[in-house]
Amino acid sequence: FHARFFAASAEVASGEVKGSGELEDLDWYPISQALKLPVIDVTEFVLHEISRRHKGEIRSRVPLYSYRNNKPVVRT
Repeated sequence: FHARFFAASAEVASGEVKGSGELEDLDWYPISQALKLPVIDVTEFVLHEISRRHKGEIRSRVPLYSYRNNKPVVRT
């Protein structure tokens, strides 16, 4: 499946996060707290990427995280 990730600055994020019932425990989390949660590798990768961008560390290309032969591959 294809996953999409959305991020917002804490200064502008507000309100209650609502879903369709497919996902549980939807809420706003600081990246530092989210990284302590049990998440799959692609989610951890994206959280680290968002953290880098927030600190001004922007890559020249957007990385693509995928799997080949059941192993993670990052292409830039």
